[in-house]
Amino acid sequence: MSEAPLLVVGAGPVGLTVAHELTRRGVRVRLVDRAPGPATSSRALAVHARTLEICDQMGLLDELLPRGRRVEHFTLHRRGRTLIRFDTDYSTMPTRYPFSLMVDQVVTEQVLRERLAQLGVAVEWGLGLDSFTPGADAVEVRLTGADGHEERYAVPWLVGADGAHSTVRKRLGLRLLGDATETWLNADVETDAELPADSNHLLHTSGGTLLLVPFPERGKWRVVDTLDTGNADDPEAVRERLARKMSDALGRPVKVSAPSWLSVFTVQQRMIDSMRSGRCFVAGDAAHVHSPASGQGMNAGIQDGYNLAWKLADVVRGFAGERLLDSYGAERVPIGERLLSSTRVATALVALRNALGPVLLPLGLGAVRGIAPLKRKLERKMIRGFCGLTVEYPGSPLSLPSASGGAPGPGPGPGQRVGCTARAHRDHAGWRELCRELRDPRWTLLVPVDGDREAAGALLDTARVHGPAVSCRALCDTAAPAEPAGAGADSRPRVLPDPDGALRRDLGLGAGDFALIRPDGYLAARGPLAGGRGPDRALGALGLTGIGAPGDSGAAPCDAPARGAAPARKNHEKRSEAMSKVQEQEDAYRELLARHSGGRGVLVTLKRDGRPQLSNVGYSYDRATDTLRVATTEDRAKTRNARRDPRVGFHVTTGDMFAYGVFEGTASVSEVAADPHDAVVDELVEMYRATQGEHPDWEEFRETKVKDRRLVLRVHVERCYGFILRQD
Repeated sequence: MSEAPLLVVGAGPVGLTVAHELTRRGVRVRLVDRAPGPATSSRALAVHARTLEICDQMGLLDELLPRGRRVEHFTLHRRGRTLIRFDTDYSTMPTRYPFSLMVDQVVTEQVLRERLAQLGVAVEWGLGLDSFTPGADAVEVRLTGADGHEERYAVPWLVGADGAHSTVRKRLGLRLLGDATETWLNADVETDAELPADSNHLLHTSGGTLLLVPFPERGKWRVVDTLDTGNADDPEAVRERLARKMSDALGRPVKVSAPSWLSVFTVQQRMIDSMRSGRCFVAGDAAHVHSPASGQGMNAGIQDGYNLAWKLADVVRGFAGERLLDSYGAERVPIGERLLSSTRVATALVALRNALGPVLLPLGLGAVRGIAPLKRKLERKMIRGFCGLTVEYPGSPLSLPSASGGAPGPGPGPGQRVGCTARAHRDHAGWRELCRELRDPRWTLLVPVDGDREAAGALLDTARVHGPAVSCRALCDTAAPAEPAGAGADSRPRVLPDPDGALRRDLGLGAGDFALIRPDGYLAARGPLAGGRGPDRALGALGLTGIGAPGDSGAAPCDAPARGAAPARKNHEKRSEAMSKVQEQEDAYRELLARHSGGRGVLVTLKRDGRPQLSNVGYSYDRATDTLRVATTEDRAKTRNARRDPRVGFHVTTGDMFAYGVFEGTASVSEVAADPHDAVVDELVEMYRATQGEHPDWEEFRETKVKDRRLVLRVHVERCYGFILRQD
């Protein structure tokens, strides 16, 4: 019998996301799937901008990006003419990933499974959920294996990520409402059409419309035939038909291979009006199914899972009351409804059933092509429909109005995504560090602290009460450590350097303000510190419980002491005293690491078979961000190991051997330096300056890093220990 408090049914991208995020937060989870093993046939391809941001926050993007193809355009063809080429315009939606990544869902699932296995969770294949009975305190489930063995037990929480034919949804009596409008054919083929692979292509032919989506492999395309679905059991007949249609649209002979995969499917537009029933939840295709015309299904499902998992984790760990879970459906059901509307439009445009379409389309697109402002407007509208960056939760119970009242100021408002462009990330240290911070699975509290004792005190008070659930960051002009002495290991505010103030300006934060960011990167609250009460009131209103807060009372903190608060505070004082001693030791180890920054140490990564790889490396250490950096190249074993398994260690010792420190953490690997002035080279410059000072020829330095294909291996320190008799 499993002791895991969470049972996730379905090991597709949605279930894997839920399991990964729960496990990353220290919550035990069981993941089962009725299938005998992982899917091997091709399915979804597109990973859109918002999902790429989520993958970055999950720590998966460095593994996923090299295995996909970036698509930044949408091109329409008819009778040998290119009618128009739409560009992607993200100018009103700041993101570091202004593109869609085409990567086979099989690969996406593999990356998730491998990372989940590194965290100690394996999918239990061939084990299906047959039935369950919801209760007030648990869900009684019955699982059946492929060999007929049966397992019954009670689990506190159940998540159904089991697809369009969901057992969980059906047993809960939740009906998928909507319609089925089209029947299309999918075929994965190779072709010599020589179409630009940085674009999706819509081919209007005399025999209907074809949608072509590129695979990462050269010459391989997903072809969607929106009219002819016959002969699906005859690959040669399908090959001939597709070759004929593509030749007609492109105005030249085109060769097409026999399909490596064929599927006929009904385009459905359906969803349920509730995604939770007591202790049971549904996510992804179990809750809503969409037309593939805009590639929303997998993306919306991953976003469902990401939204749900951190909330469940906070409740299971006792950081928040159960009312936090009410926000899941309140936020995601309206998004599902909006997606149904946008995918209906996309389906109609792709299929183009209107008899006047072949006449009106060239005329209309010709006019659009000649009017630049109109073309840009259409490009923005098109991108907004599928990129996921416009998903907002302004009406959510987790989006708190400003306590100061009045018109909203600059920066994102509550319920809006916190994001920046690639240029801002490259040019501003504050944004770079905040993007790293958003990989932390906790809430994030930002407080400008420069010279403000009240702000520093408010940050420390919040950290002491909510530290395990909230990462507290002091926004400062300087990168000098600002954490107050004696703070506990879980409640140690850390500096977030913002030397040019760009981050504070972009977030609309002035002196005496705070911003609270949710674990999924959306702003929850922003307002005045109000003598330090502002953050506490916001956290209380959101349902987060701290020391002395009795579960989910619903009362705002700081108004009156909760019953039982005094004993809790006494226990907290004892714990704080012990934690202070631990912190003094950790500070000494970090000081050892900082004193030897620019020197050498031993980096420990894990080989594929689990054995350690020891590398003697030079390093730099930034105490303010608690980040250790190593310059390396893509072909090194340590680079490959860290990309595959981010768990790393680092050992440093003094010359006289009287002190040593061991530092464990999570690694991330930058992209390879491609331009003398790109973000990677800028970071290498910062590392050199911090340890060696000024270089005699910076241009030569920058060019050499590109020539050598250098990159940065970063380690965010999470745990340290060792022995110090004395430091040299």
